Amino acid sequence: FIEEMKKLINYLGKENVIISIVENGDSEDKTRDYLIEFKSYLDKNKIINKFYLRKEIEDPRKKYLSKISELLKDKLRIQFYSLLRNKCLKLIYEIPNINFDNTRIIFFNDIYYKYEDIINLLSTNKEDYDAVCALDFSEHFYDRWVSIDLDGNSLLMNFPFITNKEAQDLILNHKPFRVFSCWNGVTVFTASPLKNRTLQFRYQKKKKI
Repeated sequence: FIEEMKKLINYLGKENVIISIVENGDSEDKTRDYLIEFKSYLDKNKIINKFYLRKEIEDPRKKYLSKISELLKDKLRIQFYSLLRNKCLKLIYEIPNINFDNTRIIFFNDIYYKYEDIINLLSTNKEDYDAVCALDFSEHFYDRWVSIDLDGNSLLMNFPFITNKEAQDLILNHKPFRVFSCWNGVTVFTASPLKNRTLQFRYQKKKKI
């Protein structure tokens, strides 16, 4: 992950990149050690960054243990992830001279990727999009929770992933297709909605992104 991130930074230009990573003190392996090394690399190369490597946000599901329904677990999971993602956005809001109209946000989950894949994703539709997502695979396309097509249906696990004939034709011709919503393993979106520096990922009905 880190080695490919370095290649992506090199491609984009270190003066064009800021890195915000939330580990949240949850790792049970050497992740934190690797991230400390990565932060040292970023600092040495004068790349703006902020790392949260201690417990910042408690997972609300833990206090209930196994005494809650699956529906409530899902709601609390979204609350937890929203808070983590908002912590990532905090660095962007702290930088005074960002041109939000000429900036894109890339959110990575815990995925395997090649930096060329991210470049291809950024270049989708000649960079004419509000948001664009990859498909997250583990033998099949499984991360379907927010992958909704324009007809309001969840995407399918297997190729061609969607029932709409027009979208199927695009897939067969290796072209992107429009959806109602997506997130998956990595997503890119334009930063312009964030220019008021207050917008947050939602887990309640007040503010939304």
